[in-house]
Amino acid sequence: MSFIKLDKSLFETSTIILRNKVTYTSSSSGIVGARKISKRALSVKNTNSSDLNSATQYSDSSITNVLNINNDNSDALFYLTHGIDANGNPVQGSPFDGSGTTDTNVVPALFHMTENLLNLDPQSRIENFITGVFYDYDADYLPLSNTNESGVYSFPQKNIVHPIVSSATQIASEVNIPSNLDQIYSGIQKNHKALNPYTNQVLFNLKSDINDNSVEKMGSRAIIKKADIKKTVADHLMPYYKTHYNNCDMSYSNFNCLNLFYDPDSHTGKECLVYNSGFQSYLTDFRDDGTAHPRINQFTFSCWVNPRYENHTANGDMNTGTIFHASSSLAVSLVTGSNRDSEGYADHYRLMVQLKHSAAKNPSSFLVTGSSNRIDDGRYPHDLIYLTDDNSIKRNTWNYISVKWGKNINNDQLTLRVNDKNYKYTIPSASVSETNTFGNETTTGVPYAFVGNYFDGKEAEVHKFFSSNKALINFARSVSGGADNNPSLLQNSYINQFQGELHELRVFGKYLSDSVEEKYRYTSFDEGNQKHVKHNLNLYLPFNYDSLINTTKRPGINPGSVLFNPSLYGDIITGNPSFYNLPSNPYISHGIGGKYINVHNFTTNFGRSKMDSYSRSENVRYAYSRPIHYQLSASLAEHSFFPSLLSTRDTLQNQTSVVKRNNLISPCDNGYFKPNYYLRESTSFRNKNDIGNESYETVSLKNMVSGSLIDGREFPIYYVTKDDMSNDMSIFIISSLYYGERIHPGSFTITDDSILGTSEKVKYTLKDDGRGSLYRADSDGDHAKWASVGNIFYDEGIVLVKSPHMPYFGKNKYKIEFKGEQSTHVTTVHVPCPEELFMSSSNPTYKLLTGSLDEGDKNNPFVYITGVNIHDDNLNVIMKCKLAQPVKKRKTDSYLFRLKQDY
Repeated sequence: MSFIKLDKSLFETSTIILRNKVTYTSSSSGIVGARKISKRALSVKNTNSSDLNSATQYSDSSITNVLNINNDNSDALFYLTHGIDANGNPVQGSPFDGSGTTDTNVVPALFHMTENLLNLDPQSRIENFITGVFYDYDADYLPLSNTNESGVYSFPQKNIVHPIVSSATQIASEVNIPSNLDQIYSGIQKNHKALNPYTNQVLFNLKSDINDNSVEKMGSRAIIKKADIKKTVADHLMPYYKTHYNNCDMSYSNFNCLNLFYDPDSHTGKECLVYNSGFQSYLTDFRDDGTAHPRINQFTFSCWVNPRYENHTANGDMNTGTIFHASSSLAVSLVTGSNRDSEGYADHYRLMVQLKHSAAKNPSSFLVTGSSNRIDDGRYPHDLIYLTDDNSIKRNTWNYISVKWGKNINNDQLTLRVNDKNYKYTIPSASVSETNTFGNETTTGVPYAFVGNYFDGKEAEVHKFFSSNKALINFARSVSGGADNNPSLLQNSYINQFQGELHELRVFGKYLSDSVEEKYRYTSFDEGNQKHVKHNLNLYLPFNYDSLINTTKRPGINPGSVLFNPSLYGDIITGNPSFYNLPSNPYISHGIGGKYINVHNFTTNFGRSKMDSYSRSENVRYAYSRPIHYQLSASLAEHSFFPSLLSTRDTLQNQTSVVKRNNLISPCDNGYFKPNYYLRESTSFRNKNDIGNESYETVSLKNMVSGSLIDGREFPIYYVTKDDMSNDMSIFIISSLYYGERIHPGSFTITDDSILGTSEKVKYTLKDDGRGSLYRADSDGDHAKWASVGNIFYDEGIVLVKSPHMPYFGKNKYKIEFKGEQSTHVTTVHVPCPEELFMSSSNPTYKLLTGSLDEGDKNNPFVYITGVNIHDDNLNVIMKCKLAQPVKKRKTDSYLFRLKQDY
């Protein structure tokens, strides 16, 4: 036996990072991937039995479960300290009171009473879940009417302002959550009345039986805790990680797309956006003096499109989806290709363009079959219908498409483009416009355009889309003479709603050269106002947020009414206009619950100019304009003489028009396009980050109810929570049991494949960029990783989904996948075993032998080394190593043993 002193040079320390993949799914059918842990067992008392294995040990979690079933903990404690023997007979005294000895066949009486009910077992385990926090507040309100029994109000009314509440009315500070639902009875001690200041009639009434000063109850604590979680993230985590993470503040990236979907079992398929130019067709070419050419003799249409959704049933066709329609001039649609995926769903499409009189043919009224790019061999009235090749557009991919034509330009050729492939057709026409009568407006071409659907009604009824009431609730231009009854959008036998996403839709009254078109294919159109006018950019829809309400800079901005509750619109533009220019409606999200997106702030037409250099007195054709969101607004619940309480959330969510409205704008994941956000000089306070840097790229989610708010009468949720940040978000809290030390950057994915209310049509997948920011990643191809929709804090296990355009994200179901990091430290000890040493053995059976019969091993004795001991300075063994098999050590041999210890 020999000793070798080990110095520091013989020790080596390293760290191995293990990345364990974690998958967690939460849905109505249950949870998959929950982590289970066992709590420590209670200590066994002194016992009369020598068979300790028969002693029953009850865990802390079992005790807790039993105590929680009874509100009177004193009774539970009595039964817990008193015992029952194996025959069910009570045991005298209190055998579990901490004194004396207890036989092992005695169990606590309360366990005997509840073990079948609770399925308790001695080694009780608890499950650890990922916690989803959803700010989907709700309220009950009373839709009161002061009319007679048969009379109801007709809403909206232009002269109704936001509610006036008596100063004697006190708001309640308590929030109840019955049946584990976040249902806020956000009201007043007795009645919350809203009056029409012009007639002094009661319009609605919020009712609650809640008393003041009872914030200690579970419901109030729960809602305040939810608000505090958000405040902790915003006030502590975000400032701490701001320099390390991307987009780490309470804002999201202003990069969105229009999202339209259709389910024949749940939706009408008639939803669309209707734009009114106020002057000429959007395809019109204006002369330098501002006058319009009498005919549409050149134009360019372009946009990015993603046919995202499957058709409703396998082995069928997707309905023809119209992207853009200017009546009697141009219709651009997607039609189903011939290819099918492995499950029989259409997964390829082709572009179809209809011009002039052929644009008057409903695109679903004729068959598109075979490989021909013409319909009916090009015979009238199908002679001006053209298609790209079969299967030229793939499902769930972003594609750049354009259509352009000019008389005497490029040999009169119509050019259809899908990404990098062009299709050219000669158009034997001097114009693609026709003169039609549209109500009280007779023009060359048509001043209306439909986005996302095809108009198949009577031209004379188009102005009805812009009736005074419809214009009011859409902040749009009103057309005089427009009746309040609805026009007919479609023939009921045909559905032409586009199903998918699109953005950066542009309509020019000029033929763009290939070089100009390519220059702006991957970015926003030029910021120079003269470029907009020069190229006649008449309709420009990036679907980005614009909140500026300065009408001297936005002459086309029109006053309107905001939804105050499901039974009332309020004319607030004359009161506090800052509440209508937010991304979502604060009277709903911070008032009485529910979700309602202010889509009018995302669908503004930015065509013709930036508007900064124009005044209101100039021609209306230069103005910004907002569309009618047809069948995309709330239908008001009727007021009644004998009302009952209605849920705000349920009343809104049960309307398909509201579901489609809330999902109309989606985060864009087109990684091939990057806007340049040239409107930076026209931003409002909303377009800035947390440190105050203004940028059109950013939409702030703070100060949602700032301004003249005093006592919270109009914002009961805010009154309780004191949280003025957006409530259109979700937070997921992941225990360190799942990830260890931290979530590995770049490995996180969260998916909600069934957004609430969308019939499982709308699905969102979010990934992290490796720098703390979440981006959308649903499409096939490159993603816009720079466009932040949320944040992830890897070390804290907190995920924040901020974008308001994914309503109720994760509420219905969600799946989380990531890799957790766990460090394993390894210490390697290099133990030298040099020649001439370690040649003796203390084994009494040891005999001096040679290593082998070889001549070279004569007089070369050996020992077998079976293990290595590591001693401290006092020769105490602190580590042992047993070798898998003995090692033969000759006198002339030299070895180095490497011992590894993981910890």
